[in-house]
Amino acid sequence: MELELFKDLQVKSIETTIKTAVAGMDPIHRLKMVMETVGMALDAGERFNEFITEAWELVAREHWWKPAYKSFEAFKTGCGLADSVTESIEAKKKTEKMKATLQASTVKAWSGESLKQILGDELMPANPSRGFLETLRTLTRHINDSTVAKSLLIEVKAERLAKAGSIKNTALQLKDLNAVLKRVKNDNLTHQSTIKLPTERTSARIQAPELEKTEREETVEGTA
Repeated sequence: MELELFKDLQVKSIETTIKTAVAGMDPIHRLKMVMETVGMALDAGERFNEFITEAWELVAREHWWKPAYKSFEAFKTGCGLADSVTESIEAKKKTEKMKATLQASTVKAWSGESLKQILGDELMPANPSRGFLETLRTLTRHINDSTVAKSLLIEVKAERLAKAGSIKNTALQLKDLNAVLKRVKNDNLTHQSTIKLPTERTSARIQAPELEKTEREETVEGTA
């Protein structure tokens, strides 16, 4: 359904396209759909910058410009894309720096040595996107135990792989992270709670009102 938002963008305004695609949806579903599409667009933009950078470097390194130009400077002037390519290269550098920061933040929050060590080879994507890393960092704010988080991630990945028509990549996908985030939010779990493993998840809800009541009773007893 998210791909519907990318249709007719050349003949309609982006706003009109979005409103048409989400017409009739309930507010929660509408927000979810639009933000998932924003995530897809961000990932696509990141991949495009990677492609542009590596393609440009390949042309320069292999001297593929030589048959048509006397010098590389002449090629840059003649191709008409040098400025745009430079912008993409700079954007890629900025993204890579941000991704390194996000990984370091996640590793620190989960007290690990590296993201690959925390997730393991079976879950770690070969080239996680910025959106993936941002969402993973958000997950650390809801679950402070990497073992619990990993158990939940393995569970949702298995559910995805078992679903007909789903992505069959065995590495974690952004949708897997979002599924876990939705699950812990629905269960009203936070990093301050004692979170049980997936098989015991139904009994792991926080009883916030009861905790507050107990604290109030203890305060009254202490002042009596």
